[in-house]
Amino acid sequence: MRVRYAQRATPETFAARERAVRRARYPNVKARRAFEFAPGALRRRALGFVQSGKRPPASLVLDALLSKDVAMRYAGIMFLRDHPSLVHEPELAGRANELLKAPAPASQVFELAAEGWYGGRKHPPVRLGGAELLGTAEAHLAAKELNMLAERLDAIKRITELVRREFGGKFTGVLVLGSTSKGYVEYGSDLDFRVLGSAAARRRFLELALKENLAGGKLHDIEKAGAFNLFTGLFFGDRKGLLRIQRKTANSLTEEKWGSFISSIRDNDSIANGMVRHLVPPSEDERLQVSAMLTRLPPTLRETRALLKPGANANKLRLRPSASRA
Repeated sequence: MRVRYAQRATPETFAARERAVRRARYPNVKARRAFEFAPGALRRRALGFVQSGKRPPASLVLDALLSKDVAMRYAGIMFLRDHPSLVHEPELAGRANELLKAPAPASQVFELAAEGWYGGRKHPPVRLGGAELLGTAEAHLAAKELNMLAERLDAIKRITELVRREFGGKFTGVLVLGSTSKGYVEYGSDLDFRVLGSAAARRRFLELALKENLAGGKLHDIEKAGAFNLFTGLFFGDRKGLLRIQRKTANSLTEEKWGSFISSIRDNDSIANGMVRHLVPPSEDERLQVSAMLTRLPPTLRETRALLKPGANANKLRLRPSASRA
């Protein structure tokens, strides 16, 4: 059987639902993620069990633990902690030696579950309509200070358009990072951003941002950011130009380097601070973090390169299930 996996985000895919939810709940917030893609079938299936709190089938847990996809491995780890008796299911017990050699920390968690270290946990279903966090119950922005967030993003968009008119091809756009991109920005929060363009274009953006008193002048210009930032946060500017930069970056990386990229993206896109600000119970921390990874973390390097190919047709991108395992 062949299954559809990660798709480039087009109006016909998962991203359309994300934008529809965002428009319905937060009509004043108009922004797009820097790296848009529709999670594949396996991620969507795992996300359903993460959000419902139900016990997943052993076959799904096995696929998750042996996957090259970091987000799936963390989902598998969570499933084992919540349902440690899964280790005695034939699908997992029969592959014990292979699972004990799986990438860390999946192998350690499998070993601890087999030794009875986990007592299991029960989670109520995720309920929508409250203060959802970015990439959890639904993949969209959530903010307590919604009007302030909308005004900030509108100002960034306006400044970006001015700089684009002045500098043309010497200015690709602006990546918005930090709490502003994750949706839990508050009054007094600074603005983390990265300008993609010439030095002159960067200076002009800063000049206009200060003139607008953007973020009260609390601007954190990440001039020498890691390339992993190209796949995180929000983006304003020339999306085709950003795709070219992302494509060049992905094509230049090895599997090992991509693995370190994913770790950096996971750490920098963490919603831990947002959970503290939204008073999320500690017992729900892992579930919300895994939900965010399944909807936000870029897939494997092979899939990412396929998504970034010029003219890639999302509906024709397919991968055999066995190829997604380590």
